[in-house]
Amino acid sequence: MAFLTRILALVCLTSVVIVMVSGRDPVCDDYKQSVDCPVTFVPVCGSNGNVYANECRLCIENQDRSPSEQVTIKNEGLCIPKTH
Repeated sequence: MAFLTRILALVCLTSVVIVMVSGRDPVCDDYKQSVDCPVTFVPVCGSNGNVYANECRLCIENQDRSPSEQVTIKNEGLCIPKTH
């Protein structure tokens, strides 16, 4: 029972973190080339519904987009499907 309580608490805390960091522009100042991207997996969910391995990867892909097509960070972590 204690294990389930811990899991539930972790899920709740994770949900709070996602809400707190949702809907922001990526910070791309340090990422000019794909070789600048770290190899760490710290996923972000883009406003287009795609998951990027990290913020840098989103920044690199934004370089090929027009200003009106720029993808923002919907939330940190994986994209959360909408429930009906």
